[in-house]
Amino acid sequence: MIEQLHNTLFDGKRVELEKSVPLAGPLLVHIETTNRCNFKCVFCPESDENYQELSGGYKSMPFNDFKRIIDSLAALDQHPRILNFFVMGEPLMNKNISEYILYARGALPKSILSLSTNGALLTEKKFESLCKSGLDFLRVSIFGSSDEAHKKIRKPKST
Repeated sequence: MIEQLHNTLFDGKRVELEKSVPLAGPLLVHIETTNRCNFKCVFCPESDENYQELSGGYKSMPFNDFKRIIDSLAALDQHPRILNFFVMGEPLMNKNISEYILYARGALPKSILSLSTNGALLTEKKFESLCKSGLDFLRVSIFGSSDEAHKKIRKPKST
């Protein structure tokens, strides 16, 4: 599996940066379509009491802004090898995340599309929608080796 992933990501060969700079495009791009989250994890900056003030508030990326980013990436000579739909927010808080992924899949057909989630909002319907969107990898993060440890780190939001 690891070898197959490596071959998919790197077309069977490693990119030697010292011989490839400047790159024709980025190897990896992270896009955060929302900075909202349904948890208040102890390690996350979003859980700070003044996060909204420091970040300018909770926001979701309008679809037209997302399209502009994806279209700009598609116009590059080299498309990103990986497009990750996650930075710090919970991507499933964006109710239209599957449509965003579907658009990216159409514009960047060879890019690997990946999403990381805490999994709490993942329903059967959302899972099916993500599968149909063209998503390649779905990562569910678990923050402890037991339910008790997980709950100590990942606390529900009170608001």
